[in-house]
Amino acid sequence: MDNSFKFSAVVAGAGISGATAAARLAAAGLRVLVLERVRFEGFQNPEPYYRDASIFCMTSAYEGLPMVLIEAASFGCVPVAFESFAAVRDIISAGENGCLVPAFDLDAYAETLARLMSDDALRERLAQIPEKFSPEKIGAQWEALFREIATQA
Repeated sequence: MDNSFKFSAVVAGAGISGATAAARLAAAGLRVLVLERVRFEGFQNPEPYYRDASIFCMTSAYEGLPMVLIEAASFGCVPVAFESFAAVRDIISAGENGCLVPAFDLDAYAETLARLMSDDALRERLAQIPEKFSPEKIGAQWEALFREIATQA
């Protein structure tokens, strides 16, 4: 394995336990990858992970409005998600602020990650929160709503 490779995977969140996931990956012949490059953290406060990450991977089959993509982007992570539900396109504009992968195409997902991991300039260009979700834009919308409510009272 190339030890100069600078990326690792951290899996945080609910789901199977780290030990179970690591055992399954090791059984599939990925022992070196599991031990050296993948950590399973379980349910955690996501902020430190967002701050440390440069790419955020979402592999959900369905989500309503996945706030996690907006949160990750607000920390400068490039979101990568399957195009398996309509709302993902409300957040990610492919090639502008993240990467959309054809639904459940694992080879395309892996190729997308490899491209992002090998191209610093691409990652930097895609690491931006969509304008419609910027704190300034959302804050202004809340202020306008409060003003409207106050004038109606």
